[in-house]
Amino acid sequence: MRQYEAMFIFDSTFATDFAAVEKEVDRIMNRAGGEVILCRKWEERKLAYEINKRKRGCYVLCFFRAATDKIVGLERDCVLSESILRVLVLRAEEVTPKRMELMFEERAEREGGSDDYRRGDRPAKPVEKKSESAAAPEGAATATAVAAEPAAAEPAVEEAAPAPVAEDAAPAAEAAADDSESTDKE
Repeated sequence: MRQYEAMFIFDSTFATDFAAVEKEVDRIMNRAGGEVILCRKWEERKLAYEINKRKRGCYVLCFFRAATDKIVGLERDCVLSESILRVLVLRAEEVTPKRMELMFEERAEREGGSDDYRRGDRPAKPVEKKSESAAAPEGAATATAVAAEPAAAEPAVEEAAPAPVAEDAAPAAEAAADDSESTDKE
């Protein structure tokens, strides 16, 4: 007998009673001549796409031992079961019972609770706030506001040359003031 792991996706309405899920897994394992080592609820979540007109599913991870020739029959029984939406069976020879338990404990710590702590989707990611200077340039908000206003019925006017920058205007104003002072002294 080899050691396997199976990930079952159960119909979420059926999986509300986990005892019924365990009973279904035991039934399938008994038909295949398998021995369940560990069976735990992984999570219940929204499916990426509908399976048999179901939008939500309950993921159950099961480690078991069974004869290699019985795996095909086990998968066939899962397909025929009305409560199981999908199954994936993989060989897991290297996984020890201690490691199996650690997988569930690590996942519970990583997710912040027990195996059945949440109703479904992934936990929300923290939103990073951008600083105001990085969010938009200074004139960007006014430019979009001006662009959003309806065009007035004014004739088009050619734009004049840009006004001098304050730094360039200051030396010119000082030079003009110096010239006027020098003319006053004469």
